[in-house]
Amino acid sequence: MKGGEWVERAKPEILAEVNEFSVQSKTLTILAGDSGAGKTAVCLHLAKDAVARGHKTMYIATESKDIIDRPAPNLFNELSGANEDGFKKLFVYDDETGINSFFVEFEKINPKLLIIDSIYEFAKGNDKEQNPYKRAAIINSFLGKLRVVITEKQIGCVVTTKIGRVVDPKTGEGEM
Repeated sequence: MKGGEWVERAKPEILAEVNEFSVQSKTLTILAGDSGAGKTAVCLHLAKDAVARGHKTMYIATESKDIIDRPAPNLFNELSGANEDGFKKLFVYDDETGINSFFVEFEKINPKLLIIDSIYEFAKGNDKEQNPYKRAAIINSFLGKLRVVITEKQIGCVVTTKIGRVVDPKTGEGEM
């Protein structure tokens, strides 16, 4: 490569941007906040911008409140309605893929931007009684594998998580 050309190739591409906040290729971004802080709203705005830029976006929703079927005012319907064709072609909404089948589904879709809205719930899956320490180990392992995919595929990824959890250090149990 000619002088400096490799520097340009190494620069991450901006995949989505909301105000001054951007998600770039080859990055894993974690949004953490209390319930109701706006994590999902930020993710939806990022998805809207990524679709407007022509990037296939995979949105994995794991919360019990489905973003598509929420009552008015429904931010998803508002944002997707502004670009219906783009959302039909480039936006994949998934509320069924679990952590164990994720990489198979990911390969089928091959998105440029991946959003996992609530990694904590994603890791819990159907195991409602799962020990929090076990779940932390599952999340750690999953994120390690995901980092490899992010780098190899040169995608951007946003993961949300709740904060504010008080945990008993002896049992690992706690309340949000």
